[in-house]
Parts: sequence; structure tokens; C-alpha cells
Amino acid sequence: MRNKVIVISVMTIIFILISTFRYQQVNSEYSNYKVTEKNLTTNETFEFLKISHTFKKAKKINTIDEMRNKVTEYRIPFTLKNKTNDKLPLHPEFYRMMRGEEETQTIDFINNKTGKRIKDINPHQYLNGTVTFTFGNTGEENLKTPKLHMIGSDGVSVEKFIVEIDYFK
Repeated sequence: MRNKVIVISVMTIIFILISTFRYQQVNSEYSNYKVTEKNLTTNETFEFLKISHTFKKAKKINTIDEMRNKVTEYRIPFTLKNKTNDKLPLHPEFYRMMRGEEETQTIDFINNKTGKRIKDINPHQYLNGTVTFTFGNTGEENLKTPKLHMIGSDGVSVEKFIVEIDYFK
């Protein structure tokens, strides 16, 4: 009986050592992981994913969507500038609008000049456009300030930008 206890104890210790080693091995690339959060306001220019961004004062529109639901749209004018010599993709999945606990996402960053969706930004290109975020009307929409959240990563660090959106009706 004593031998069984010793064998089980040794096996448990070996299992713990192997598990600890494996945990360190798997997570070593994230040991320098860093999250940077920046709070911004409308009309502040910042760089996100190598693209210079400026979001301007939004237009708030209460309307009815195609499903006949009352919704609030925030149409935000923006300028984007690619300061690099490379063609850069625009990743709309990294942009989310929050209003209190409500969250919404869009994929439509529209170029004001062409009326088409922006997918890429050419080297040294400067674009003016509009992005629209839509929320359902809950009755509390006037109590909460909308904030645009952008989160991106280069594999080692995460950048999070929060832009408090000013708007007019």
C-alpha cells in the first residue's frame, strides 16, 4: 500500500512539472503582451493600424429601418490617410460603436467622392468618407454618449482607441 502512495505521488509531481513546463512553453510568446488604451475626442487625429484617422462630429438621425423598427443612426464623417508606401487594408471588423451596454458594428466605410465602400487605402492616399452605426431605439438612447471603439493587434501588443462621439441632430 505504501508503494502505491509513493508511485501515485511521484506520478502527480511529474504531471505537475510537465504541465508547468508546457504552460510556459505555450505562453512564452505572450510574456511581453501589452494593452495600450487611449481615450480621444471628436476631431483628434490618431494613428491606428498605420492609418491616420480623424472622426468628426456625427449627425444623429432617428429613422425607421427596412424592418420598420425605430432606429437611431450616427453618421460620422471621417478622414483617413495612409502615410506609408504600401497599400493598406481597412479592417471594419475592428471598429465597434458602444452606447452604454449596447454595441453595434458596421462594414460600410463609404468614400464621399465615389460613394463606394472603402476596402483598401493606396499609398499616401487621403480619403474623406462617412461611416454609419445604427442602434435600436430603447428610450434611453439620449442618456448615453456613443463611443467608437477600435481594437487592433500586431501580435505582441494590443491598441485600443476609444473616441467619444459628439453629435448634432
